[in-house]
Amino acid sequence: MGLGIVADAIYSSGKPAKPGYELPEPKAVAPTGKPADAVPLPALLAKADAAKGQADTKVCQACHNFEKGAGVKVGPPLYGVVDRPKGSVAGFEYS
Repeated sequence: MGLGIVADAIYSSGKPAKPGYELPEPKAVAPTGKPADAVPLPALLAKADAAKGQADTKVCQACHNFEKGAGVKVGPPLYGVVDRPKGSVAGFEYS
């Protein structure tokens, strides 16, 4: 215990002038609870590019089908995936 007291006396760091760290300011939130800079979905959909979306899914198409009734590849078909129950595709063995 004596060594601790001596060490504290020798290596005392002192108090900082301003305690803590600078934190970033939080984003402004509108009264609706959404961030003030949020873009409404209809505006985003109006700017959407179908060709870019097709290009972005080229990697997915190696394992998944996007056409209705096309069947199972390595992965389950993704046609109608929105609101479909998880693990519900017949003919595909989920891991």
